[in-house]
Amino acid sequence: ADCIEEASERFGYKPDKKSNDDPQDHLKNAIAWVQDTCMAS
Repeated sequence: ADCIEEASERFGYKPDKKSNDDPQDHLKNAIAWVQDTCMAS
């Protein structure tokens, strides 16, 4: 769960935050980060 919390802090969605990024890509990046960082350890 620690990984999820850290990922949500790094990649957290904030409704008031305007971004040009595609949410789909953003989510892929978050998942990739979790897999690389958390699952690897």
